[in-house]
Amino acid sequence: MTRRRSVSSVHSEKHFGKAFHYEPDFKGPRDRRGCTDILCLLLFVVFLAAWALLGILAYQNGDPNRILKPTDVGGRQCGVDSAVLDKPYLLFFDPSLCARNPLNTLKNGCSSPSVCVSTCPTTEFYAPNYYKQGPLASNLRPICLHGEPLPKTGTELSDKVSQRKCAEWYMKSIPLGKYCIPDLAHLSDLAEALRVDGSVVNGTTVDDVSRGSQLVVTLQSAYEFGERVVSDTLASRWFIVTGLVGAMVLSLVYILLLRWFTGSIVWTSILSLLALQGVGIYVCYTYWQDLKNGTATGPISMDWKNQAPEELRSFLDDPNTWLAFMVIQAVCMAVLLLIVVFLRKRIALAVTLIKQGGKAVASITSTLFFPIVPWLLQLAVVVYTAAVVLYLATSGEAIYKVHGMQHNNLIDRVWFQVDGDTCEPKDFNVDCITCVNRGATCQFVRYNPPEYMKWLQVYNIFGAIWALFFISGMAQMILAATFATWYWTFHKKDVPFFVLTRSFFMSITYHSGTVAFGSLIISIVRFIRLILDYIEKQAKQYSDNSVAKCLMCFCKCCFACVEGFLKFISRNAYIMCAVHGKNFCTSAKDAFNLLMRNVIRCVVIDKIMDFVFFIGKLLITGAVCVAVYFSLRQWPQQLNYEAVPITITGIGAFLIASVFFGVYTVAVETLFLCFLEDCERNDGSTERPYYMSPSLMRIFGKKNRRD
Repeated sequence: MTRRRSVSSVHSEKHFGKAFHYEPDFKGPRDRRGCTDILCLLLFVVFLAAWALLGILAYQNGDPNRILKPTDVGGRQCGVDSAVLDKPYLLFFDPSLCARNPLNTLKNGCSSPSVCVSTCPTTEFYAPNYYKQGPLASNLRPICLHGEPLPKTGTELSDKVSQRKCAEWYMKSIPLGKYCIPDLAHLSDLAEALRVDGSVVNGTTVDDVSRGSQLVVTLQSAYEFGERVVSDTLASRWFIVTGLVGAMVLSLVYILLLRWFTGSIVWTSILSLLALQGVGIYVCYTYWQDLKNGTATGPISMDWKNQAPEELRSFLDDPNTWLAFMVIQAVCMAVLLLIVVFLRKRIALAVTLIKQGGKAVASITSTLFFPIVPWLLQLAVVVYTAAVVLYLATSGEAIYKVHGMQHNNLIDRVWFQVDGDTCEPKDFNVDCITCVNRGATCQFVRYNPPEYMKWLQVYNIFGAIWALFFISGMAQMILAATFATWYWTFHKKDVPFFVLTRSFFMSITYHSGTVAFGSLIISIVRFIRLILDYIEKQAKQYSDNSVAKCLMCFCKCCFACVEGFLKFISRNAYIMCAVHGKNFCTSAKDAFNLLMRNVIRCVVIDKIMDFVFFIGKLLITGAVCVAVYFSLRQWPQQLNYEAVPITITGIGAFLIASVFFGVYTVAVETLFLCFLEDCERNDGSTERPYYMSPSLMRIFGKKNRRD
């Protein structure tokens, strides 16, 4: 008996292709299939081979020590080169010169001579230029450039100081990484010592030192903050590890429970989130009232807040801050309530699909741990890319530039160079003796890679993007084939035991080209977005045109939408390819037409599932953070900031939950696409029974008539 098709069905077929028809031999993912998109696979293999050769080239020509280890004025790497092997720290003769013009310092290097030292100076203040004649005092320890003989008299020292071969002054310093940074506790002593009869020493003013000290303060504060964060992380490492393991267990338990208690868990998650928002509103209201009435100091009373910056303390002690938090929480709670009230029926439909996904995942539990493999591969790609970037950036010849010409008003009839010009140390020291004697130097600035290295960096970045999207796409293809096999097996107990392994080898063998094609398209769009970001950052340095900003924002928005659409299409194309074994374009067209013939159902269910899964992630993350917080209260630790272990655990828990729910998302999307195809192919008769579960049949008003 032929089914009558509705007018809307005929209209959909006219615009979005013909519906799938019944095929007696179709039993799900086809066993007989051929390789798809072979040309794109060959392109990807050639690309990877060239990328590997790029890594070898970078390794042979680069040296990360050039960046990781500081380099003195003569181009020697502190702690690396044999001449300074026992001197790992770099000391600038006058660090204030580095901060006078930061942009010029980045371009031409710091104009102050520098030298490698074994330890940073421990003297509180030292100004050898005050000793003009006679033998040097026993407590004076001049610091001079490498290879320069130490002066024995004050006159000799004064000459070397004027030639910038010895430090004119230095003060007690502390190591910041591999650099010696002045200890700001003795800045006032230096400021007083620099005053000589109302003038300054060799052009260095107290204001110069003060301005330079501001940069030092920022660096030192950041360094100390980083040290405290690392210290807190190490001190609370077992709390963090336990929290991450707990997040993994909670994610696994949450997913397994979805199989039996889907509705209860989903609605409980929604109500729990509403309750948490209510608690947040109450807490914000309490702090707002107390701070407004002056009866409390807010959360500043907590120990870790006492170590916080003053700006943060002022921000949290302001009643308006907590009023704003309360309003934001209330708006979010109102939006969530409206969603629950008006979309409750769609939520019920999503619950049923999630329950089916839970059954599929629970029956093939190996899929829960499968994401570890692509995650490790993606981590390897990131590490490889970072290594290639580092090696390429440290390849090339050493660049030396002139410093001290303009500072000393030098004029030489033979040597026509100014500050910032490139030079060669040997030629400079021989051809411009007058310059050298009056303090001009030819100093090392950086290693300058060849011009073509920039294009190799571009190739490397694009390779990383393509490889990461390829790994992600292949994982989606494998999982889609696995869950499609589960759906199209009429009796679920007959699902092959090694279905994941079978899907893995099938996807790798036949459809690597399809994944390479899909990932290449997305990679191109992502790369264009990166180029737009780069252009925008460069343009900000030269102009502030509102029209240009608007156009750039429009372009970035368009390409972001295109990328999101391509990700959606490719994900569904992988599912169709896993089932039917067709190439990317055909699979994408079939998936798109199938979804468009059910567009309303598709959009609503997809967004509701995303919403439900996001709530699950938030619930797991919140539970772990709360557990770590009360654990720290129960077993106090010597921490600078309690927020460090809580924040690290929260971020890690959210990422772990995302990995587990990522498998669940692929399962539900695959089952949904298979369900739509099942509805078009079959009619519930004895010859053409539905493969969907009875619960899905009830939701959509369908049934197998032989039942």
